[in-house]
Amino acid sequence: MGNDFGFEQVFARQAEAWMGPGDVLWALSTSGSSPNVLAAARVARQRGARVAAMTGAGGGALAELADVCFRAPAERTDLVQQIHQLAYHVICELVEEHFAAHG
Repeated sequence: MGNDFGFEQVFARQAEAWMGPGDVLWALSTSGSSPNVLAAARVARQRGARVAAMTGAGGGALAELADVCFRAPAERTDLVQQIHQLAYHVICELVEEHFAAHG
């Protein structure tokens, strides 16, 4: 797909295929400025989905597109990604606990 549409569209094409009202796109970008992630966020919004973003401290353009944005309090890529990794594991565990308790 990257060869045919370009790598800036690789996530947007997936969002076109799968996203709809009531869905949530979980977008991660250290800088908040990754063109392929921004394109997916725009498509998700156009299709009525919400956007949850994780970025570095600056937030970039992704923070503006997101309904909610977790900004890791760091600028260095490696630190931002480590914070993101911890945060998404905690979020996944909380979601699993919710569904285990509520069926």
